[in-house]
Amino acid sequence: MAKAEKNGVKITLPVDFVTADKFDEKAATGTATVAAGIPAGWMGLDCGAESSKLYAEAVGRAKQIVWNGPVGVFEWDNFAKGTKNLMDKVVEVTKSGCITIIGKKDEMVVLFYCLKSIKHRRWMNGFSRPLKLWLSVFCPGGGDTATCCAKWDTEDKVSHVSTGGGASLELLEGEW
Repeated sequence: MAKAEKNGVKITLPVDFVTADKFDEKAATGTATVAAGIPAGWMGLDCGAESSKLYAEAVGRAKQIVWNGPVGVFEWDNFAKGTKNLMDKVVEVTKSGCITIIGKKDEMVVLFYCLKSIKHRRWMNGFSRPLKLWLSVFCPGGGDTATCCAKWDTEDKVSHVSTGGGASLELLEGEW
């Protein structure tokens, strides 16, 4: 975080969560905030409403987005709202000229990088969870963003859908 601050990079972390008492589609659900913490025995399976607003603001400022993983367990309706809201915002900014590349998550825990210029930036090292969104956004996540596009019929509403996953990020990072 100090490195980001030193470089003038704004990182948006989640401030609230949709919680579950177990990792199950039919789990009891609740909400939690960072300030109050997630109760013992519960887990965060989606970002909350306030986090969704913060992410939407950050995405709205972006000129280019490389998204590699959803912000919740989108496969289950109780935990899909954060990812759906984010997808809606990504589609909206694509219509306004933002370049949006949707990646397929494979071995990556990191999910979302937002860049003003790929060729003039290097990835921030040392972050693992909840993930990183370069220049603008941090969100919790995992899963398959390309599948999100298919689920909500948005494949033709973003600039590009890649199934390269981590390999695509390595290419953008300049490791190839």
